[in-house]
Amino acid sequence: TSWLDYDIILCPINQKHHWYLMIIDLEQHLFIQFDSLPAHDIPRRQNLERLIHILNTQYYLKYDTNIDFRTAWALSDPSEDFDLCQNDVHSCGVHLLIQAKAYTNRERHKPIPQDKINLYRHQIAEDILQKAEPKSDDRISDIFTRRVPKHDGKAPQREQQTKSSTKNEQ
Repeated sequence: TSWLDYDIILCPINQKHHWYLMIIDLEQHLFIQFDSLPAHDIPRRQNLERLIHILNTQYYLKYDTNIDFRTAWALSDPSEDFDLCQNDVHSCGVHLLIQAKAYTNRERHKPIPQDKINLYRHQIAEDILQKAEPKSDDRISDIFTRRVPKHDGKAPQREQQTKSSTKNEQ
């Protein structure tokens, strides 16, 4: 799959124990660098150049020409807005996820008050858990298959159990 198959590409980058986000908006011809701790000493420019190189390589392979980044593309850095910066050294991941979600939903960047950071952490965890929860099919929800190794050197056999019999074994 090529990056060119998408409208928005989210590139979370971790360097020196800090997360920041590069967004490539292919529709808007825009690179957005979101860093909630902009004073942190990391090679942002080199990372941007790597992303530009990857995008241009994929474009060249598909269209046999390069992208004109100098005239057709822009770089935005909303991190310069003091309301988007973190006040501690450990909430960068929360800031990254909230801003990524806001951008993909086409919402404005959201300032995150430091006294509400745990509320955002819990909301993110809840969102992840809800999306990760398997859809239940009541017809088979109480039956699962487990591999039981045999000690005679033969291949493992499948054994069907109900949840109630598994609880009795424990």
